[in-house]
Amino acid sequence: MKHLVIHENSTGWWRVFEGEDSPEPIFRSDRLRAEDRAREICRAEGGGTVRVVNHSGEQVAEYVVQPASQPRRTGAGGRRRDHGRGRWVW
Repeated sequence: MKHLVIHENSTGWWRVFEGEDSPEPIFRSDRLRAEDRAREICRAEGGGTVRVVNHSGEQVAEYVVQPASQPRRTGAGGRRRDHGRGRWVW
């Protein structure tokens, strides 16, 4: 599982670090792009968590990311209701 932390610096850029104690960021971007890309990295690496911390050190958000290969749970024996068409699909 991957653990990524997104920190805001004083100029408004958001930097993504691998783990709590990483000295160098993986990349930096605006907040929305940083969150999306961090979740994509976690999903591709088998799942994990993404923490978002503002410049004051307060945790703003935390995401638990599921791995990309995990199938969706339907709870209906593998079938799910296609609400747009009113039928069961597999």
